[in-house]
Amino acid sequence: TTTPSTDFGRGKRILHALQGIAGQAEQAFPDVKIGITGDVIAAYYEDQSIMRGIVVASVITALLIASLLLAYFRAPLAVAASLWSLLVAVAATFALTYLLIGHLNVMSAFLIAIVAGNGINSGLILLSRYFEECRTGQEALSALAAAIRGAARGTLTAAVTAGVAYGALAVTEFRGFRHFGIVGSIGMVLSWLSAFTVLPAGLCVLNRWGRLSPKPMPFLDRLLTKLAPSKPRVFLVGGVLLFVASAILTTLFVLDDPFERDWRNLRSESAEITGTKKLDVRMRESVGRKFGAGLTSRFVVAVDEVSKVPAVTEILRAAPKTLIKSVANLSDLIPDAQDEKIELLGELRRLTDEAKQSGLDPEDKRTAERIRPPDQIRKVRFEDVPAELSWPFVEKDGSIGKVILVAGSERFKSWSVDDRLALADGVRGLKLPANTLVGGQSFVIADIVDSMVGDGPKASAVAVAGAVLCILLLVGLGRHALVTLVAGLGGILGMIGLCFLFGLKVNFLDLVALPITIGIGIDYSVNLAVRDRQEGEKGAANLLGSTGGAVVLCSLTTIIGYGSLLLSENAGIRSFGLAAMLGELACLSAALLLVPGFLMWMRARKAAGAAR
Repeated sequence: TTTPSTDFGRGKRILHALQGIAGQAEQAFPDVKIGITGDVIAAYYEDQSIMRGIVVASVITALLIASLLLAYFRAPLAVAASLWSLLVAVAATFALTYLLIGHLNVMSAFLIAIVAGNGINSGLILLSRYFEECRTGQEALSALAAAIRGAARGTLTAAVTAGVAYGALAVTEFRGFRHFGIVGSIGMVLSWLSAFTVLPAGLCVLNRWGRLSPKPMPFLDRLLTKLAPSKPRVFLVGGVLLFVASAILTTLFVLDDPFERDWRNLRSESAEITGTKKLDVRMRESVGRKFGAGLTSRFVVAVDEVSKVPAVTEILRAAPKTLIKSVANLSDLIPDAQDEKIELLGELRRLTDEAKQSGLDPEDKRTAERIRPPDQIRKVRFEDVPAELSWPFVEKDGSIGKVILVAGSERFKSWSVDDRLALADGVRGLKLPANTLVGGQSFVIADIVDSMVGDGPKASAVAVAGAVLCILLLVGLGRHALVTLVAGLGGILGMIGLCFLFGLKVNFLDLVALPITIGIGIDYSVNLAVRDRQEGEKGAANLLGSTGGAVVLCSLTTIIGYGSLLLSENAGIRSFGLAAMLGELACLSAALLLVPGFLMWMRARKAAGAAR
């Protein structure tokens, strides 16, 4: 088929057409069973598997987040208001996505669950602060105003920083990452705006209806209050040990070749995909392993003029057999030495004419007439080649003969990233003429790997710079900004260290996890730091028993969003979900340990200095 395996719409139509033909054949011949396999079919089933994962992830995220909020707040209508606020933000996010981009891709589609899990944080902090203010005996509207004043700076800093972290992916060359970053950045900003407009409006309506009442302190807040140590040394020791251990593990991870080399570990596993694999095995056992061998190492070389084809073909055929197995162009289907052959046919025509003028018997004359070449013989052209043979060499604009089909050596394994890179590097190392284009799976994979190597650090650097700038602008200079940054760094190192312990390798999906973790690392620490600046004199127990509980709740909702990805049939998406969950745990731990510890220690030193 001329349909690329990435065109899922055509793949679906082809599969359904083939299934119809197979059904008719099986009905006509009951003893015959027909199976369908190949790249186009496998890619379609892969797409279907991912789409099912998106639906499952979104539904499970919504149900678990709602259940968690109900258990924490014990206020169904208030939770409904926060979820309504989140729904407005998510709907607006994907409406803008439709206007700005026009579609989702395999990566950005999972942001439905991720934006919900991460975008709800601002609303949860505000709602937690509102009930906290209500417990002080304030009237509802006054409590809401106080909650907005208290939560606005920290949540705004967290949302903007997360938006910048997502937006950092927009500097990458890979379009999937750029779209992921744009959608995520829009989602974070709109989630904050909705949390401070739609949610307060909903709370006001519920209060007017008399459907909201002060709630007792949540169990999680009471637990954190009791667990909070009275001395900063406990926080500091635990936080510093976590930081140092994370730094050591991160170093080991980087030195241990962190990239995934076997792309079989990124495939989906479903009943349909397993069926195609089994059929592939049976086919190779029955037909022979040479059938379809080396398909994934085949590629196309295109030139801008037909006259360049012979020279490029010669260069490719002169390459080592360990690099290139075979080379074909349309000229291979055209008879060679046509001028000499036409001249020879002319001589044959002259000889048969002379023979007919001689005394041949009637039977020999008829034979001479039959074998006589026509009077007019023209050269065979590209256009004369039957379409069944010429179609691989015909381009969409009708150009013909400028394409060269090349098969790489069979030693290159389709699942090996190293083999794909070796093929791409070897071909690109050939001295091909200017304006020669090369395309194929191996070259796309090589470009993706180059993007991972180059864009990963670039996106992370932009995310770090954006996070620092946001904190300095919104939190200001001072110890609270410094502690926020230290805790964020600790969370990032913790994530990488945990990935090393869990044996995770970096794949192209994981590339988005690090910039996102940078934003998340700031999210939790900045909310604690801003609350400490407001009333830090009340101690760590107050800090953890108020904002600490809400921060843990925020982390749990985000973990649910990422955790739902573990149910995907695609191994690469599961790997991304696990990496992001580990980042959540690391950032939460760093925030709960380092922020109270350092701020208590700094406050104690300042008090001791004032006493002297």
